[in-house]
Amino acid sequence: MASDRVMGVSCDVTDSAEVDAAFGRVEAAWGPVEMLVYAAGVLRSEPIARTTDDDLAAMLDVNVAGAFRCIRRALPAMRQGGWGRILLVASAAGLTGGSPGLAGYATSKGAVLTLTKAVARDVAPDGITVNALAPAMIETPMIQGLYDRPAPVGRVGAPQDVAHLAEALLAEEAGYITGEIIGVDGGFRLG
Repeated sequence: MASDRVMGVSCDVTDSAEVDAAFGRVEAAWGPVEMLVYAAGVLRSEPIARTTDDDLAAMLDVNVAGAFRCIRRALPAMRQGGWGRILLVASAAGLTGGSPGLAGYATSKGAVLTLTKAVARDVAPDGITVNALAPAMIETPMIQGLYDRPAPVGRVGAPQDVAHLAEALLAEEAGYITGEIIGVDGGFRLG
């Protein structure tokens, strides 16, 4: 994938007008959006008894509804072009329930996995693939202090571990892969 064909745009994914404006900036520069990587996420670590309604609402709004808004905005051009790639960055917590104190976060990321499958089924006839990555223990500011041991491969994951797989799933050659949830976890879910 050529770097001159990638454009990162910042916006508040909880606001449909901002999502629309962000897509508009990309479309003004390059035309219709053909690939969407949704990597926004909010994590609040609290036992369920101390997770406030506001905490839960923030995680659901950014992690799930934000993805929904961005997909909804991207689909018309992808459908018109007969081709598209959508990749959602979820979390292994959506598959496993996560560590103690992550019930709200795990719930939101589990919903992202369901969204992946539902949208993949809807848009497959249009030449659009939709997949999700479910990383665990990737060295980012969000996870600092959450894990006290490395994955079975003996290390914490690097952002590049996720990026390389994302690049492969966005490629033309990945057109027969859709509705998949792929763990990027160094064997973390092996136990």
